[in-house]
Amino acid sequence: MARSLFISGRTGDCSCADTKRRAMISYQSLNTLRPMNSCLTTRDYLLLQNCIEQGIDNSLLQSIVEMKIADAQVVFPDEIEEDIATEGSRIVYLVNGRRETTTLVHEPSEVSAQTLPVMSFLGIALIGMAVRDNAAFVTEEGALGHVSLRHVLFQPEAHRRTH
Repeated sequence: MARSLFISGRTGDCSCADTKRRAMISYQSLNTLRPMNSCLTTRDYLLLQNCIEQGIDNSLLQSIVEMKIADAQVVFPDEIEEDIATEGSRIVYLVNGRRETTTLVHEPSEVSAQTLPVMSFLGIALIGMAVRDNAAFVTEEGALGHVSLRHVLFQPEAHRRTH
């Protein structure tokens, strides 16, 4: 059974300087999308928790991250299934039918054209997703979109177990 997550956007980090951009979704409607089923490693959970404690400038993203960590199943890194997207994973996903390949990163200094920050609307939707999971999300334009995780090409935790 596929799990469902939500929400999108490509920019942002813990400081989320883009406070003017607002998705066209009400805070009350966020609860209708719960639970946000995902599986996070203890490391990913703590990174997200740290961002919450530091404060995220974008209040919508803050609410989504809070829901993500509240609803997540948390496991030790050596117990995470290899088909789950974690920080540092190289993934292939479909967004509105368009195939994308990226690496999920946490540090803003690591963000490039080939990476996606975890602390973005799309990044927070993808972190913890398993292959074949689907998510409805709100695009930067405020339209409803769809994301589906297709492959995990590289996952740091799986790599450590085999090397």
